[in-house]
Amino acid sequence: MIQNRTIVGTMLVSQSVDILDYSLPNLLKWCDWMLIVMDNQTSEVEEKVYKYQRENYNKIFVRRSSIPNKLFSRKGKLLSYHERWKSAKEVIRNDVFVNLRCILDWKKEGYDKIDILLWPDHDIIFTDSLPKLLEEFIDSNKRAISMKHVDVFGDLKTIAVSNMGHHVHVVKYSRELAGLPRRFFALYHPLSESDLLKVDNYTVNLAYLTDENRKWRRKNWKTDNVDGSKFIKIDRDIRELRPNEIYAKLS
Repeated sequence: MIQNRTIVGTMLVSQSVDILDYSLPNLLKWCDWMLIVMDNQTSEVEEKVYKYQRENYNKIFVRRSSIPNKLFSRKGKLLSYHERWKSAKEVIRNDVFVNLRCILDWKKEGYDKIDILLWPDHDIIFTDSLPKLLEEFIDSNKRAISMKHVDVFGDLKTIAVSNMGHHVHVVKYSRELAGLPRRFFALYHPLSESDLLKVDNYTVNLAYLTDENRKWRRKNWKTDNVDGSKFIKIDRDIRELRPNEIYAKLS
């Protein structure tokens, strides 16, 4: 996508198997190869991940996180899905960096270099404006891109302003990157706020795309407070719109 640059993707996957048919092909589209790390995954998610690996054998590595599926509080209470993630997320994210370094240390041609790391959540996809953004990013003195999403509801032509803050989903890779010590909004160590390029409307949040995923979030995650009446119908797939066009639609 960018001449003489190696772009690698990574993604943590766990639940929401229906969303992976959107997010995994989207990430594959932009990268030379990718690492999928499964954590607390369902059997359906595991089957889906291995299906994609079989179909893209030379492009996908699959690993598992180091954290057991069941975690307990100090009083012996089994942690919920959300409680488990909050208590262990920095370790799980660090597992991604550990596995990337192991792949690089393999020193196999084609898998021995990372210039840019794309790391969307399992329910986040990039719009078609990503290549131009990456070209600008490469030439800048910034080390990471912090991105604010646009939400979709029911399909990719129904959008709304997201109530989520900016999250880091793109970094210039270096071996020193780590998920520990604990940071906020995936601001990986040793990055600081001054290292960030902040942008809006280059990523799409699929958390509310399907009925199945919305039901799962209401049961296992945070209250979403989604009001479908606030969503706006557009005449094109959101991935085709430039950031300024998305802004104009939402204004």
